[in-house]
Amino acid sequence: MSQTSRTLPPALGSIAEGARYDVVVAGAGAAGLSAALFAAIRGASVLVVEKSRFVGGTSALTAGTLWVPGTERSIVAGGPADDVSAASRFLDSAVGETSDAELRRVYLETGPAAIALLEAESDVAFNARDFHPDYMAELPESSTGWRALESRDFDGRALPKPLLAQVRRQTPEFTVMGGMMLGREDIPKLSEVARAPFKASNIANVVHAGLLFAKHVLTRVRYPRSTRLTMGNALIGRLMLSLHKRGVPVIVGTAVSRIERDGDRVTGVTLVQGSTTRRVQVGQALIVSTGGFNRHPERRKQLFPGVDMEWSPIAPGSTGELHDEVERLGGHYGRVDDTAGFWAPVSLPPRRGGGVGVYPHFALDRGKPGFIIVDQQGDRFVNESASYHRVGLAMQQHPDGKAMPSFLIGDAKAVKRYGIGAVRPGGWGTRARLLDGYLVQGETIEELAVKLGMEPARLRASVEKLNGYAKTGVDPDFGRGTTVYERANGDPSHKPNPSIGALESAPYFAIRLYPGDIGASTGFVTDATGCVLDGDGARIEGLYTLGNDMQSIMGDKYPGPGITLGPAVVFAHLAIEDALDRTGRQDADASDAAGQSDTAEQPETAGQSDTAAQSDTAGQSDTAGQSDAAVEDGVSR
Repeated sequence: MSQTSRTLPPALGSIAEGARYDVVVAGAGAAGLSAALFAAIRGASVLVVEKSRFVGGTSALTAGTLWVPGTERSIVAGGPADDVSAASRFLDSAVGETSDAELRRVYLETGPAAIALLEAESDVAFNARDFHPDYMAELPESSTGWRALESRDFDGRALPKPLLAQVRRQTPEFTVMGGMMLGREDIPKLSEVARAPFKASNIANVVHAGLLFAKHVLTRVRYPRSTRLTMGNALIGRLMLSLHKRGVPVIVGTAVSRIERDGDRVTGVTLVQGSTTRRVQVGQALIVSTGGFNRHPERRKQLFPGVDMEWSPIAPGSTGELHDEVERLGGHYGRVDDTAGFWAPVSLPPRRGGGVGVYPHFALDRGKPGFIIVDQQGDRFVNESASYHRVGLAMQQHPDGKAMPSFLIGDAKAVKRYGIGAVRPGGWGTRARLLDGYLVQGETIEELAVKLGMEPARLRASVEKLNGYAKTGVDPDFGRGTTVYERANGDPSHKPNPSIGALESAPYFAIRLYPGDIGASTGFVTDATGCVLDGDGARIEGLYTLGNDMQSIMGDKYPGPGITLGPAVVFAHLAIEDALDRTGRQDADASDAAGQSDTAEQPETAGQSDTAAQSDTAGQSDTAGQSDAAVEDGVSR
C-alpha cells in the first residue's frame, strides 16, 4: 500500500517490541512535527508520539507566526536582502546577556535555509508580512516588517478525515459559527460587518463573510470539524499532511515513560498507551518537544509563584513529566532572570454547558482608544498598548498582587466598535456576558468602581487623567502609543494618538484580567544544535530538546512576533542535521579504522547499522486502529 493511502491513525499496538527508529519524537507541536519532517526529508526512519489525544499542542492555538529574518520568501516579496545582520544587532539590544549569543548567531544564520528547505520539500508554505512590527520597536535595528512569516491557510480536506480530526481545534472564543476559524485578513472585515451590517460601504465585507459562512456550513456536513485551517492550525495541518505523505506514523494518546541511556548516549524509550507498552530503540536522536513545564504542578509552584494554572491558555498536554526523565539523565534548566515564562493578559469567560475558557488579550481591544487597565485600587500601572508579554509580566510583578486580577475598562463606544474580550465587535454577546458575570456594567464610572470593589474617586481620577492624555495624544506616565508597534494596534482613524481615546460614553464595562503564561522561557540548557548539556557542559548524545522544552534563545524577553515558533522550527532543523550528520561521521571514522586494521575479519558488515530497516514495523499504519483508547487530556477549564 502506498504511503498516501494510509489513512488510519496508528496505535501503539502496531509497533513491534524493540522496533528501531533513527529518530523518535516526543510531542507533536510545531517543533516536534518539524523535527520529524526534517528527518523524513533526510530519509531517516521516524516515529512521533503525542501524549494527548490531539496533535498541534499550543502551536495550534497561536497565530502560527515564525520570526525568521532574512528568508528568501521575504526577500522575493520585497524585504531587505541582508536583514540577518541587522536582526542580530537588534537581538543584542533586546536580549543581551539573558541568552547565549552563540545560539542566537546560529539561529539567525541557519533560519533562512531551514525555511527554504521546508518550503521546497514539503507542503509547508508561508507568507511574508511587509508590515508586522517588532514588539520592542523602540530599539535600534528593530523592523516594521519582513521578519515575521505566517503559515498560509490550509484546506483540511487534503488530510484524511481521521487525521484532520486529530488537529487540536482553535480556542472556541477565537472562532465563529461553531468553530469556523478566521485568518488575519478576515478579522477586520468581519468586525466591520458586526459593527454595521447594513452600512452600504460594508457590502464587500458582507459578501466576504457570507461566502466564508456558506463554505463552513457545507463542509461541516461532511467533516468532523471546520476544514478551513488558519494561522497555527494551518501550520500544523501542513506539517501533518507532509508527514502523512512520507508515511511517518504519528501516534496520539502515547507517553514516553522512560528514557534509556547507554554510556553517554540515549539508546531507547519506553512508550505507554493505555494498557499497551512498547520499548523502542533510538538510533540517532530522541527529540523532546513536549510543550514546556507550564502544567507541571511542582515546577509551576516554584517558577510561577502565585499564578494560577487555570489562567494559562497553554495546551493541556504540557504537563512536563518527561522533564523529570531528562533531569534524571543529567539535563538541567537554564537561568531565570525576571521571569521563567512568556505572558499575556487573559480573561476567563464561562462556557455554555460548564467550564471556563481562557481568552488571551493579544491586540484586539486593550490597545484601542477608549480602554484603560487599572489595578484593584483603580490605579493605572501599565502601558495598555505594550506587547502582551510586557503587560502580562507587569501584572504579575505589580506589588502585593494588586494586579491579579486587573480590570480592563471600556466605554460604550469602544466596546461597540472593538468588542471587549469574548464580547464581539458590535457588542455581540453583551447581554449573555452580563448574565454570566464575565462582564460588569456601570452607568457611571463611580457605579462601576463600586461594583469592582474600588474607591470611586480613585478610579474617576485615573480615567480623567487618561482622558486628558487623549486630547494631547501624549501619555507621560507610561508612553502609550509611542512606538510603531503600539500605534499599529490602535485605530488609525483616531487622532491624535491611535491608541489613546477618552472614556466618556456611558455605560461603562469592565472585565477581569489575569496574567496568563503562554510559553516557557526557561527550559533545558543545550548547545547550538539543541543537544542537551549536563551540569558539566557535556553533551548527552542523542538527546535534544526543542520549543518550550529548550532554554529560550530570547532569554526572558519577547522582542517580536513568532519568537517562540521561529526558534522551534529552526532548531528542529539544526537538531536533525546534527544527529544524522554526527552518526554519519562516527560511522565513517569507524569504517576508516576498520580499513586500517590488518585483522578485520568481516568488512562486509561494516556500517550495517546505518541502513537498519523498518521491517519490524513495515505497513504498521495500514491496519493500525486505536483500540487502546487514546488518553484524555485530563484538563477541564
